[in-house]
Amino acid sequence: MSEPLQTQAQQQAPLLFRICIGGTCLVFLLVLIFGRMIFEGPGVMDSISDYYYSPSMHTVFVGGLCVLATLLICYRYENVDTLANFLAGICAIGVAIFPKAPNCQPSNMHCATALQIGIGNAHFAFAGLFLAIIALIVICQVIKSVCQITCHDAKRSQLIASAT
Repeated sequence: MSEPLQTQAQQQAPLLFRICIGGTCLVFLLVLIFGRMIFEGPGVMDSISDYYYSPSMHTVFVGGLCVLATLLICYRYENVDTLANFLAGICAIGVAIFPKAPNCQPSNMHCATALQIGIGNAHFAFAGLFLAIIALIVICQVIKSVCQITCHDAKRSQLIASAT
C-alpha cells in the first residue's frame, strides 16, 4: 500500500525541485531590479549582466547565480536531465565568475582592457550556452508532458473500448 504513495512522491519530487529552481530565478530577477531601484534610484539596467557593475547589486548578482548554479547541479532525475542541468549549472557559474566587459562611453572607445574584453567574451559564451541548455530542457519537458498525456489518453481509450 505504501509503494504507490512512494512512487507518487518520487514522481512529484523532480517537479517540485523544478518549481523551486524557477521560483529562485524569478525572485533573483525581482531582487536585482527592485533592490537596485531601492538603493540607487529608479531605472532598470539594459541587461541582467549589467547588474554586476551595480554598486548595490554586485554581490546579489554573483551570489544569486551561484545559488541557481548549485540548484541546477544538484538536480537529479533521468540521466539526460541530470547532465543538462549539470552543464547549465556550470554555465551559470561561468556567467557569475566572468563578468561582461564594462560599458564604454562614446567619447572613450578604449575604456575596457583587452583582458576585460576577453573575459566579457567568455561571459557571453557561458550566458549563450546557459540559455540554450535551459531552452532545450524546457522544450524536452514540454515534449515529455505532451507524450505522457497522449499515452495516458490512448490507454484510457483502450480501457473504455475493451470494457464495452
